Amino acid sequence: MPNISMNTYDTLELTYSVSDNTRELEKILTVLNNGNDQTSNSGLQDAKKFFWSPPSDAGGKTYTLKIEGESEDLVVDVYDVPDPENLIAQYDFSEEDGNIPITDRAGNDLDLIQGNYSGVGATINGLQAGDFNGVNDAVTSATASDWQFLSDGSPFSIYIVTSAVSMNNDFWSLAGTSALNSSQKGYSIGRDNRNSQSSTNMFRAGFAPGDGSGVKQSILADNEFPDGVGIYTTRHKSSISPNHDAHRNSSLIGSDDESFSYPSGDPENPFRVGGNLGGSGAYYNGLVGEILIYQTRHDNTTRVEIENHLADKWVS
Repeated sequence: MPNISMNTYDTLELTYSVSDNTRELEKILTVLNNGNDQTSNSGLQDAKKFFWSPPSDAGGKTYTLKIEGESEDLVVDVYDVPDPENLIAQYDFSEEDGNIPITDRAGNDLDLIQGNYSGVGATINGLQAGDFNGVNDAVTSATASDWQFLSDGSPFSIYIVTSAVSMNNDFWSLAGTSALNSSQKGYSIGRDNRNSQSSTNMFRAGFAPGDGSGVKQSILADNEFPDGVGIYTTRHKSSISPNHDAHRNSSLIGSDDESFSYPSGDPENPFRVGGNLGGSGAYYNGLVGEILIYQTRHDNTTRVEIENHLADKWVS
């Protein structure tokens, strides 16, 4: 029989067992969703994802609900993040055990399956976080082709909860599909202090077209890896201005409107967290709490909603 499990990031845990009867399962979901019926008897059997919003009077709790049946015909994933319809990948280190793989909780099988990191004992405001040592820790997805949208001009939004420990390298990639100083095709977010900037805490995000010309549409934000928890957001859409921007804790830290020819085809590397893809010794030294990747450029209203969601969980 399938199980319904509801977990919160504080104390509530509810496990429910039901039969394979679709109507009975639908009834349970309706009750859990504060009486708002979002299912249909005809469609539930074939559903792979079920988007459910916790009730508004949930007392600040954040729910993660997953329903699994005995066959693939009865698998429904429910996500607690805003805009789940456009969510491509979710890596929540508070739900991990310090081992590989790191599960893609968006249900798109984009797990981080290679590499290493420490997830035991490191916390951000009481929640378990991924601990990257700045020496050789990094985790990587399986294929590059899944991440083409990050470097071909498609719209996207990336949200990262992180807390840097020390700036022990001139540059490092926190997350992305290329290196910050590389001619490899892709997109990267990280730190770059090789260009005589005034601060040692330089945020940089940019595209590499893969033609040897270096990083394009590069956002440089001085003194934007300070101590403490940071929620970093980068957004891109080539048809608007500015087409590329970055925020830290909801405040704009940089934007770029440079025009260049976006490369077609797959990036040269899969998505990676914690280490530089283009050379040795450029690894992130710090903690990562959660990463959300959307295949859309969010407007400011939705961006702030997601940033507030992450702040409620990781900062409050």
